[in-house]
Amino acid sequence: MNRKKQDFSRLKREVHKMPAYVRRAIVNRGLMKAYRERPPYQQNDYIGWITRANLETTRRKRLAQMLAELARGDRYMKMDYKPKERANMLPYMARDLRIASRRLGDKTDPAISGKKMRRRVAGIK
Repeated sequence: MNRKKQDFSRLKREVHKMPAYVRRAIVNRGLMKAYRERPPYQQNDYIGWITRANLETTRRKRLAQMLAELARGDRYMKMDYKPKERANMLPYMARDLRIASRRLGDKTDPAISGKKMRRRVAGIK
């Protein structure tokens, strides 16, 4: 049986707009920073999951679950969630900055060490 594998790599999720009542609930609870720190796919999944509910009671229940998970910080859709550490991203950010500066023709100082570059990218003087 010779089955051709389907390529799902180009599939994209529908992007959901945040309804005003969800935005108000997040802002009123002071959780907008926690919401924005989540990866974009999680932000989109939460909004789509809430807005797809047919009943108002279900929407309220899902909104309450999202707010509780954002406040707690270690859950996503009732699953464990461990956010990536920002410090671990600094070497990659420094690398990306060096690549971008080369593409733009910016003359960067070759004497700058990786540590200084990471500090510069992170905004630390």
